[in-house]
Amino acid sequence: MTASLDRAETLIEAMERLGELFRQETEWVQAQDVAAARAVTEQKHLLVRAYEDAAKTMKVDIDGFASLPPETKARLREVAARFREAAEENAGVLRAAAGVRQSIVNSTVAGINKERAEEAGYTVHRGIPMPAGYRRNAMAAPTTLNTRL
Repeated sequence: MTASLDRAETLIEAMERLGELFRQETEWVQAQDVAAARAVTEQKHLLVRAYEDAAKTMKVDIDGFASLPPETKARLREVAARFREAAEENAGVLRAAAGVRQSIVNSTVAGINKERAEEAGYTVHRGIPMPAGYRRNAMAAPTTLNTRL
C-alpha cells in the first residue's frame, strides 16, 4: 500500500512540475521570449522522462492503484485534468509558433528564388521559371518599324 501511495505521489509531483513548466513555456512563446523558452528545453526533457516513468509504474501496479485512498485518487484526477489542459494549450501554442516560423522561412526562400531568377534573366510565374521576355503581363514587342528618327 505504501509503495503504491509513493508511486501515486511521485506521479502527482511529476505532473505538477511538468504542467507548471508547460504553462511557463506557453507564456514565454506567446511573449516571444525565445531565449527563455530554449533555456528550459533540457529540464523539459528530464521532466517528461520522469512523468513517463511514473506513469508506467502506476500502470504496472493496477492492484496497488485500486487500493489507493479515495482522497489520493481524487487528487490524482484533479492534477491529471490540470496537466492535460496545460499540455494541450502548450502543444497548440507551439504548433502555431512552428507554423508561423515555417511561413516566414517559406516566404524568405520564395523571395530569394525570385531575386535569383530575375538576376539571370528569368522570372517565376506560378512557381515555374521562364525567360523574362515571355511573361504574360510583359509588354508586347512592336510589330511595325518606326522610320522617323
